[in-house]
Amino acid sequence: MNTLIEMYDERAIENILAADMFRPERIIYLCPKEIAQDRSRQDKLRAFFQRRGWKPELVFIEISPFKADAIFRQLLAISKKCPDCAVDVTGGSDAALFATGMFTAQTGAPAFTYSRKKNRFYNISGADFADNLVCTLSYTVEEFFLMAGGTLLPGRVNNAILSKYLQDFDPFFECFLRFRRKWPNIVSYIQRISQTEYRQKPPLSIQGKYTVKGERGSKNCANEEALRALADIGFIRNLKIVSGESVAFRFRDATIRTWLRDVGSVLELYAYKACIDSGIFNDVIS
Repeated sequence: MNTLIEMYDERAIENILAADMFRPERIIYLCPKEIAQDRSRQDKLRAFFQRRGWKPELVFIEISPFKADAIFRQLLAISKKCPDCAVDVTGGSDAALFATGMFTAQTGAPAFTYSRKKNRFYNISGADFADNLVCTLSYTVEEFFLMAGGTLLPGRVNNAILSKYLQDFDPFFECFLRFRRKWPNIVSYIQRISQTEYRQKPPLSIQGKYTVKGERGSKNCANEEALRALADIGFIRNLKIVSGESVAFRFRDATIRTWLRDVGSVLELYAYKACIDSGIFNDVIS
């Protein structure tokens, strides 16, 4: 098989799994008008396969997913140009499945499918290469975005460095649980005393007033117990508190500074580590 015919499906995984498993030279997508004319979507598929380490020729042919006769004629036309073709019937409409049945019966072209439940490919007709074959593929989060036509943009967290902080996440979460009812005020206080002028490098050493402005004209005082707890887990250093007057400390590093100034970071990081610890995910992105 040098040419794989795919019935384009709304479920992105159906459009790439067989191709990525068998790696033909050419993939022909029979797809609706909006996909056949969407260069951006097509380029994302090309980028996906390139990221996976290969560059198949991609061909997009417009069809109506509900007209079996038209799909059948298109399949016959493809088989004349590409007699070495095979058809993946995993995705697509009922009409496409019906047309493929007529096509394989008339031409003897190989046809196969994939079972998500059993994670195996199965020979439907003449596709011995796909007979009861276990799918061994796995994908990263970024690859899932690409196959679906999206882009994974940089977030609040640099995932490349998270592994260095894994041992910090449980103590950080325990600290949050201990002060969870006051956590928004604690983070708000840290934000207030560590403000930075626009375009200036955020300093790690902080000195501020003991009491700062809170929400809606209220006052927000330093939570001494919480600050000492953050010092105990190593998130802040050189903590000096003059009760009622001032607070000074140094963030351990710029990453910790970011997390302590973001009220939701602790939950996001704990969820990230829980996913890592579960051992059931191939890739985890925060």
